[in-house]
Amino acid sequence: MIPETPVGMTPEAAVSADVGKVSAGGAGGANAAGAGSSSAAGVSATALAGAASTSTSSRRGADEPPPVVQEAKLIRRVNPDYPSAARKDGTAGMVDLEVTVSPQGAVENLTVLQATPPDVFNKAAVAAVRKWKYDPRFVDGLPSQAHLKVHLEFGPNK
Repeated sequence: MIPETPVGMTPEAAVSADVGKVSAGGAGGANAAGAGSSSAAGVSATALAGAASTSTSSRRGADEPPPVVQEAKLIRRVNPDYPSAARKDGTAGMVDLEVTVSPQGAVENLTVLQATPPDVFNKAAVAAVRKWKYDPRFVDGLPSQAHLKVHLEFGPNK
């Protein structure tokens, strides 16, 4: 997969973070980022970190150093449920989401950008990602809003 450039970011500034494979057939519990398992029915997720929509560099003088930026880091992930109808039919698919992470690390303003097949995995993806928690993005030591794109793949063998 070729990473997309997040909202408000140049391709050079995009940071890709593989958040691993997660089981979608289990209890839907929380996992730390990077932890996960593979099962007969599951989901894999990839998050692309992005900058806040307002550029901090446009407010700096020419002689000032660039801002020190630490991107948001996933610290709590809730596994999405694999819809029973999709499991029964052996349906695979994906959902791309755009997510805003608040300066407190909470997921806000979640939007489905694309889903294949349409409307099969949307609810499960949105419900799970709403429960994710991040260490917030920091710019010059201050927490700030971040815009992320999250790609979830659903399949019987993910």
